[in-house]
Amino acid sequence: MEISNGYGRCQQPWPPRYFGSTFPMRLCQPNRYLRIIGDRDQTLGGGDKIADPWSTESTFQPLKFALMNDWVEDLRVKYLCMVYQNSEEGKEPYNQSLPAELKRFEGALRENNGQSFIVGDEISFADYNLVDLLNNHIVLAPECFKEFSLLSAYVEQRISSHPKIKAFLSSDTHKNRPINGNGKQ
Repeated sequence: MEISNGYGRCQQPWPPRYFGSTFPMRLCQPNRYLRIIGDRDQTLGGGDKIADPWSTESTFQPLKFALMNDWVEDLRVKYLCMVYQNSEEGKEPYNQSLPAELKRFEGALRENNGQSFIVGDEISFADYNLVDLLNNHIVLAPECFKEFSLLSAYVEQRISSHPKIKAFLSSDTHKNRPINGNGKQ
């Protein structure tokens, strides 16, 4: 069943749709969920709801989080194209190009002193989205972090070690769920 919501079309039952009490519209873009839920839960960066680029009072943290999340999605699109369109022949060239992609995130962590999150000192929706994608890459290319110590520590020590995330990652629900719908990785 196809749904049109004024912003595009999506197929049921995927992608999931967000119905929020404060947001009555049906949304079909997962990134839009992240931003709405991030705004609701104040994980957009320092609790800022909206960044006004023309105000001297405003911080640009939410814009930085959006940029990081867009970088994540750029990599996710490349990953999904490889997995769903060219998984057999495309895996090796993809893995060879992966260090250049990961270098961007390592640089962002370094710019943020390497001890916090992808932007700022508080976890954000961009962090959750990045770690979700990086966990897929650990399965695809187990040695992908060997050149990226900050990225490795970020995934393993700061995000994946959080008690609730650690419990989820070690659950049978997570372990038994295929990474990709086509069974390839």
